Amino acid sequence: MASKEALQQFHKDMISCAADRLFQCNGFDKTTMDDIAREADYSKATLYVYFKSKDQIMHYIVLNATKMLQQKIKAGIAVSDDALKQYKAICGELVSYSKEHPYYFDRLAQTVAADSESRQQNPVMDEVYQIGEQNNDLVGTVIKNGIEQGYFKEDTPALPTGFLFWMMLSGVIRMVKNKEEYIRLRMGMDDEVFLDFAFRTLISAILKDGILHEE
Repeated sequence: MASKEALQQFHKDMISCAADRLFQCNGFDKTTMDDIAREADYSKATLYVYFKSKDQIMHYIVLNATKMLQQKIKAGIAVSDDALKQYKAICGELVSYSKEHPYYFDRLAQTVAADSESRQQNPVMDEVYQIGEQNNDLVGTVIKNGIEQGYFKEDTPALPTGFLFWMMLSGVIRMVKNKEEYIRLRMGMDDEVFLDFAFRTLISAILKDGILHEE
């Protein structure tokens, strides 16, 4: 990376980190560009050199969050060539991500415009969309691996199933975080045990008869 680009990247990261702290503490709506400038120790004029609005800063934060999520998914896939082990590892990585970066995890639930015209007007969110598509493909690859390895039903559509799993897994993780006390008192399970039960139940929908997810 050229020195000018590296410097620009450095300033954008410093500003976005400061904004991130304020968004998490005070909320997006209550945080102003003046607040962000003070927190980052930049003049407001300098702030506007790198970001034209608070929305642009949030989009940049979402982009970084999406990239971090992709690294988590790749780490889960890298643990093994076995699809069931990959699935379990991805589940674990998602739980880890949700605990390490709860604000990011929640932000990624937001919808990114799928039509190209809308995304072309916002290059950062277009990149978020493209990385999100790559993440869907990565999970879809695990499904394909499972079919080839004889774990999953042959008529399982890889891409739709991978996308469905992403929605369901992220939804379960969010629900457990919000209902942890209820699950403990009503079902006698801690969050780790319940999540393991949920992950096994989800994968069982596409497992061939007689195959159990023991890993």
